[in-house]
Amino acid sequence: MIERDNGTIRFTHPLLSSVLYRDLGDERRSVHERIAAIVEDPLSHARHLALSRDTPDDNVAGVLDDAARMAADRGASAVAAELAEQALRLTPPDRFDERRRRALAASRAHHAAGEWTRARTIANDLLGETEIGPWRADVLVLLAELESADRAVALLEEALAEATSRPVLQSVIHCRLAWAIRFREGYVRALDHARAARALAESLDDDVLQGRARIVEVHLAWLVGDPDAQLPARAHDFATAVGGEQLVQEATLAVVNTLAPSSRRGEARDLLEREYRAWCERDEPRSARALWGLSWVEFWAGCWGLAADHAARAHDVSIQYGLEVPQDHLPIAVIAVHRGRLEQARAHSERALELAEEQLGLH
Repeated sequence: MIERDNGTIRFTHPLLSSVLYRDLGDERRSVHERIAAIVEDPLSHARHLALSRDTPDDNVAGVLDDAARMAADRGASAVAAELAEQALRLTPPDRFDERRRRALAASRAHHAAGEWTRARTIANDLLGETEIGPWRADVLVLLAELESADRAVALLEEALAEATSRPVLQSVIHCRLAWAIRFREGYVRALDHARAARALAESLDDDVLQGRARIVEVHLAWLVGDPDAQLPARAHDFATAVGGEQLVQEATLAVVNTLAPSSRRGEARDLLEREYRAWCERDEPRSARALWGLSWVEFWAGCWGLAADHAARAHDVSIQYGLEVPQDHLPIAVIAVHRGRLEQARAHSERALELAEEQLGLH
């Protein structure tokens, strides 16, 4: 039933441990407390400490806060999400601000771990509270990261109205709106938001916010053909400026895709393959955006079969997470035309047009 493995005693099969753990009943908490007292790793200590409590304990919740941040710094996003939610569970019900802060942190942690459904649930529950106060704008910005482009715009606009007394957050929201509305309301209106973000940043004398706003403004100017606009040297610079997971992905791809048809195609492929490897096990929507970009890279390279496979896999993930956008269908349709599969191309083109009308107001 048990075996030694490099000095550790473990069960020979996970089912054996799960059955015995279940049979412990209420004694489980005392076992976790004993383990918490002897383990040296702070993440294991925090986890066992949390599992030893079944009633709110603000001191333990504070330990879990620190452990969740440490796990995130280590890149252990799933562990960070579990610890953050345990911190929320153990927060006393009368500690309203702490509960809201921890709920927001737990939602963000689940988002980073690729658990979008859980992230949405926590954020929506928080948004449903009647006296959420200043936290409302932060929750709306977070939810915008978890939605498709059309829904994200409405959430960001509401967040902007809620953040009237918070110029730093307003600058961030203006940057995100600048990118999110570029199709729906046009590049002129998008540039207005970018300039508003820069003006707020300048009034605050915040170099970081100013840099982000300038990058967004320059990129939008480049897209409308301004000959003086110089794109940032690295795609990451613009992606960071735009903010928000989905918008970061779109921004990165916008820069990378300018390289796909050119002699710098190898740079685009390398960047996207690194992005896919980094996220394929942790965040399917983010890895799917990398596949979408790779579909264009391989199309321009003449590898149409591989391009079609990348595009189809990216589309499947978008459907699964409720994040379908018109762009999902474009590489599928273009590749299908070149392969002589006209019915497939027509079906995906029509679906892209439907989504463009629904989400972007394009006709």
